[in-house]
Formats: sequence, C-alpha cells, structure tokens
Amino acid sequence: MIELYTFIIMLAAVGCAWSSYKIGRKEGAEAALEILYNKKIICYDDKGNIKPNPFFDHDPWVNVKEDLWKCINRYTNRDIYVSI
Repeated sequence: MIELYTFIIMLAAVGCAWSSYKIGRKEGAEAALEILYNKKIICYDDKGNIKPNPFFDHDPWVNVKEDLWKCINRYTNRDIYVSI
C-alpha cells in the first residue's frame, strides 16, 4: 500500500515539474521578446509577426561585415567571396 502512495506522489511531482518547466519557458520567451523590443532590436509588423528592426544601430565596436565573413568561413571549408 505504501508503494502505491509513493507512486502517486512521484507521479504528481513529475506532473508538477513538467508544468513548471513549460510555464517557465513561456514566461522566459515572453520576457526576452519584451527586452528585445524595448531595446529596439526587434519590431512587429502589422500582423504581429516578429522581424529585425531595420533601423537598429549596433555598437560602434561591432564590425558586422568582418563577423559575417568569419562566420561564413568557419562553417565552410572553402573561401567564399560575399559582397555585402
């Protein structure tokens, strides 16, 4: 009889953990989107879809072209010439 109670309690604990995990992921994603929107990194279109903000001005120390070039060369084994 004790085994049955233990199994029921364990099943309830697993269910509670699973629902807490799902709620945490949802709230974390919502918080991340809110932060990105407040920092004007992303924007929403008329339908509510998320897209990058075309007017986002990155930090001056970030060299986007160089970082993109490094990323492309890292994931390919050959040189690719990209005009940006």
